[in-house]
Amino acid sequence: MVGPHLALFVPEIILEIFEQLSAKGVVVAALVCKAWSGPAVDTKWRTQKIMLSRLLAKLAPIGKDQHGRAVLVPKTLITQDRWSRFLAQYANQVTSFVLNMEFDETSYKLISALLKQFSGVPGNNLRSLSWFFVPKGRDGFRKLIGLLHGTRLQEVNLPPRDQALFIGPSLSTSLSQLVYSAPQILELHVYSIDSFDFSVFSQLRFLRHGGQLSISDFHNLSHCTHLQTLLLDHTGVQVGPG
Repeated sequence: MVGPHLALFVPEIILEIFEQLSAKGVVVAALVCKAWSGPAVDTKWRTQKIMLSRLLAKLAPIGKDQHGRAVLVPKTLITQDRWSRFLAQYANQVTSFVLNMEFDETSYKLISALLKQFSGVPGNNLRSLSWFFVPKGRDGFRKLIGLLHGTRLQEVNLPPRDQALFIGPSLSTSLSQLVYSAPQILELHVYSIDSFDFSVFSQLRFLRHGGQLSISDFHNLSHCTHLQTLLLDHTGVQVGPG
């Protein structure tokens, strides 16, 4: 995405802030985020605690724990009225979700709720999802793809360079779901690939319609040439790394 945009960041630090809320309360509130106009730099996020506190104060009182960390005041409930006002203010401004948290059952439920609520706002502009911790295994990948249903997301970014994504025959069904259940996806960016079944990529038919596939890193350079040939044969589109 070119130019400044409003991204919704969901880093691990937010779990500390919400640690005194029940898991159910966090999911219902669907807010572990900060609106920030700028690049996805986690270190910058971690320096914005004052801005974070001000933002969360719109939803519930903020206090400090014994270590001086900002936390929601114990037993405070985020009211539906506060959440509705917050959602109304930000839902149409946010274009990207940038996630920096482990992919597990709690984070999946949380982000699923968040996506549904933002996507349910008429005229929402949410178009991009970046998750910096790729889900492990076939079930995790299927869940990730399941998050895209009912949204208008057009770009998916995963995972970081230091985590290789294995795409094999067991994931071909999931990729098919991505192509056919979320036909609005125009861009798929994979930052690192360890090994994969090349035939899986022939299913990425969105490339025929001006879509984009980028792969930034290969553990085996021969993969690049093989993939280029396969995509050219199956889609008529020549695609290179990164």
